[in-house]
Amino acid sequence: MTYKPKDHYFKKAKEEGYVARSAYKLQEIQSKLKILKKGMSVLELGSAPGSWSQVILQIIGKEGTLYGIDLHEAKIRATNFHFLKGDIFAAETQAWMPTEVDVVLSDMAPASSGIASSDQARSAELCRQVIEVGKERLKVGGSSALKIFMGPEFKEIEGLLKQNFRQVKTVRPDSTRKSSFEVFLVAQGFHK
Repeated sequence: MTYKPKDHYFKKAKEEGYVARSAYKLQEIQSKLKILKKGMSVLELGSAPGSWSQVILQIIGKEGTLYGIDLHEAKIRATNFHFLKGDIFAAETQAWMPTEVDVVLSDMAPASSGIASSDQARSAELCRQVIEVGKERLKVGGSSALKIFMGPEFKEIEGLLKQNFRQVKTVRPDSTRKSSFEVFLVAQGFHK
């Protein structure tokens, strides 16, 4: 299948003012599982360029607070959006993160090497880090959604989430490119 960077969702995102097509992935997760609500506090790991941030801010409203972290600069600004350009693995970034949030989200992906097994392993490592952040920062009853590349580590990552969440579902949004092996694990009902 030929890769088409400027497909229907790319054009739709530009028309509707989103900085990237990935906005529709979060919208679909939200429509199915309602993980975000007005007034919530949200930690978004890998928030640049900012399309998920745009969707989150629309849902949580001015009463909510969004904390975003990425290695790259975010393209959006809002009074209730606090952004740090940094590495989630770094101690100073960990220290900056809020201590208690309702939701932890991650649309992070490793830089593609073109070697599926390597990319899948690095995706799983990012997911492990997101899960650890969630265990430290989520309020009881909170939710998390994270992107993972399907591969041998998928069941392990799903199992790690099941240890601390009442329910874990796999979602592959319609806006995901057909050639992609990414899916989202959505975990709800956090418990220690």
